[in-house]
Amino acid sequence: MGRKGDVGRAAVVSAASAGWLCGSDSIAIRTGPHLSSEFLGQLFQIGLYRQQLDSQSTRATLANVNEPTLLSMRIPALEAAEQERRYQLAVRSDGYRRSMGTALRRQINLLVERRQALITAAVTGELEIPGVAA
Repeated sequence: MGRKGDVGRAAVVSAASAGWLCGSDSIAIRTGPHLSSEFLGQLFQIGLYRQQLDSQSTRATLANVNEPTLLSMRIPALEAAEQERRYQLAVRSDGYRRSMGTALRRQINLLVERRQALITAAVTGELEIPGVAA
């Protein structure tokens, strides 16, 4: 997790990355048997939890998260199966949000193209406007 600046910026690191170093501007968080790292990673994506970290962070000019701040976080105490269910729900929701964003960007681009074509047709006289003499 990022320790300075954009508090709550986090990623789950897989076992394939064992032995990698964690830089001084990051905090390595190891979860125990009662907390899924994927579930915790998803919590850090939720504004409420990011605000919780930000409000408790030490700061001079830049937000800074330390170990006591992390340990004071209030997170739901859920069974492993419920953590997994909520994590999967968040993943599906994120996928849906991304696909909707892609579709909206495509539609916006199409509307921009059609608007430009309409303006061009109107300016060049290719567009007949009812009630207006040519």
